Amino acid sequence: MGKLIDALNHRDLKEMRNEISAFLSCMLDDYLIEAKEMVDNSSLDNCEEKSFYDSVWGTIEISVGEILLLDSPLLQRLKEIKQLGLADMLYSSANHTRFSHTLGVLQTADVMVEKIRKQMEKKHQAVPADVEAIVRLAAIFHDSGHMFCSHASERYFQSDSRYSRHDFVESVRNRLKKSLGIKPSLSEILSVLIVNDSLTQKLILLACEGIENIHVASRNIDEYTEKIGCLILGFPYSEQYIPFSQIISGQVDADKLDYLKRDSHTTGVPVAVDMSRVF
Repeated sequence: MGKLIDALNHRDLKEMRNEISAFLSCMLDDYLIEAKEMVDNSSLDNCEEKSFYDSVWGTIEISVGEILLLDSPLLQRLKEIKQLGLADMLYSSANHTRFSHTLGVLQTADVMVEKIRKQMEKKHQAVPADVEAIVRLAAIFHDSGHMFCSHASERYFQSDSRYSRHDFVESVRNRLKKSLGIKPSLSEILSVLIVNDSLTQKLILLACEGIENIHVASRNIDEYTEKIGCLILGFPYSEQYIPFSQIISGQVDADKLDYLKRDSHTTGVPVAVDMSRVF
């Protein structure tokens, strides 16, 4: 096991792990049966990738396996969570969701991977064969731990000492800081725990039947979900992944690039970011 898995398996996180498992049982138990039937009947082979039109980035291509993930109740719930919490009470058109943001991050991260890959290949540096698929999976799951009203509610659960479990949440964050050298937000911790839960792993195993350039089996699923978790936190899984490690979470990452452009687009507040130059 890697450093992240060791940290997540620490006894201080046991209570939170159990709560995530109970939540995922409600979200995925029935859907996993349906998804397995699709794979067993080769229905996934007969499906085509989908094209979504996004008002910010244009056409976004999603593979068959990724559709299987995005169709799950776990990720469909993001359609009910507003990206900007309560901001639409002031900016009436700012009612975009975490789901549309997720698609935007997927698209932006894909461009960033390709730019980094080209530079590495010019320098004859080895590029992990699965890096594009892993980064896209991290983009898909990076907001899976968000709660209602996004950061508006999470400020209470994470930072308000009046919350009855404030000390517990802070102890979990401090434990990860001690283990990894970074102090993730509560939503990031929940996302990483979701990805590394056994039920989500089963879903990813099924979805990978429809994702190119990734070869996941039961024996190595822990390795792949740890890679996804590391990307969500901006923590390098290994030396090979360092150039890609902060695409999802870093100083200039796909998450920020999407919400800067998307939030500006929906609120009408101009934000001058030269995306092509950043890429």
